[in-house]
Amino acid sequence: MASIIKIKRSTTPSSVPSSLAAGELAINTADKKLFSSDGSTVFQIGDYALANTNAYIATKVSTSTFNSALANTNAYIATKLDTSSYTASDVLSKLTTVDGAASGLDADLLDGQQGSYYAVEATEKLRLANTNAYIATKLDTSSYTASDVLSKLTTVDGAASGLDADLLDGQQGTYYAVAATENSRLANTNSYIATKANATNPTTSGLLAHTGRATISTNLTVSGNTHIDGNLTVEGGVTYISSSTLNVDDSMIKLAANNAADTIDTGAYGKYIESATTKYAGYFRDATDGVFKFYVGLQSEPTTTVNTGGTGYALATVDAVIDGGTY
Repeated sequence: MASIIKIKRSTTPSSVPSSLAAGELAINTADKKLFSSDGSTVFQIGDYALANTNAYIATKVSTSTFNSALANTNAYIATKLDTSSYTASDVLSKLTTVDGAASGLDADLLDGQQGSYYAVEATEKLRLANTNAYIATKLDTSSYTASDVLSKLTTVDGAASGLDADLLDGQQGTYYAVAATENSRLANTNSYIATKANATNPTTSGLLAHTGRATISTNLTVSGNTHIDGNLTVEGGVTYISSSTLNVDDSMIKLAANNAADTIDTGAYGKYIESATTKYAGYFRDATDGVFKFYVGLQSEPTTTVNTGGTGYALATVDAVIDGGTY
């Protein structure tokens, strides 16, 4: 979607803006009039343009030349056929002169075929007779009962045949019998598990009872989910978040929290690769002039400032609604 720019406007007929900045535009949509200003006076753009246009036209064509051209035009039109003189009979008469398959117009066709196409010839009757005879050799559905179907199926019933009507989830009933050997395996498994939860291992109650502050001086890796009820303070120099989805409850995100002066740029950027070249695009408030800027193509990653003179830096195209308000 392209950007939408709405200039200052009014829907009140005959309304004129009381003041405009130099070069600022305003429109009265009811009167279809456009206004601007030279910084001191508001003027209607159309009035100046129309006056100049009329003066320009006056220098181009004399009245006599224009009247002569108009007369020639009228005479040319007079040689053309009046629609009231060209009736449906005239149209039909023209059409019948070209009727035929080779002409591109064949008014007596049915679905693009001549009537002879639909004639039933002896050969067609013979084909139909052969078809009827062939159909007669087939089994009548009333002669093929459910018992016949069951009889046919039972002749191929079995796992190797691809049809085994007495299977449960693809297994014979014997598959589900609990054998003594299976009971033995289960007992061995239970015994093995029992050796793991011994007194030398930390217990669940022991882990839950630890409510003091823990200090870990080495790396910590957690393979499962981690839930933190209190605040989380991260003091490292770099924080990596490898999540595919990031949810934040706060409606306002604070940037440059420790900024003590107006010396660094604030914004956001992303990385992308184009023709094997790493580039960066984003938006920021430029600390040098206080202007918010959108950019693309920058080949040097931003730090505390965005290098607007860096290789590839270019202002980005922004899709937005720019609204100048009403007057």
